[in-house]
Amino acid sequence: MIYKLVQLSDYVHENCEQTMNKFNPRKLKLSKWTACEPVNREKHFLVIQLLCDDQGAPTQVELQAVHSARSELMDWQALRDSRRWKMGWS
Repeated sequence: MIYKLVQLSDYVHENCEQTMNKFNPRKLKLSKWTACEPVNREKHFLVIQLLCDDQGAPTQVELQAVHSARSELMDWQALRDSRRWKMGWS
């Protein structure tokens, strides 16, 4: 029984790794993203600004909704979650 639990946890861990969008954070500016669960008919977004710290490491992105032109700041690493975001416009 314990063996099956270990195998199940390994399976869940492998699936979590597969749900990450892989990209170079320095190339985020002007990239296109699709929200998996749109809110207020805002489905497609464009990264209009990449904010970096003093050392030049990315910290946040400014996303702009194509439908409403509304902008919001968010942590750039949130875009790695493929359950919430898909690369490109689909």
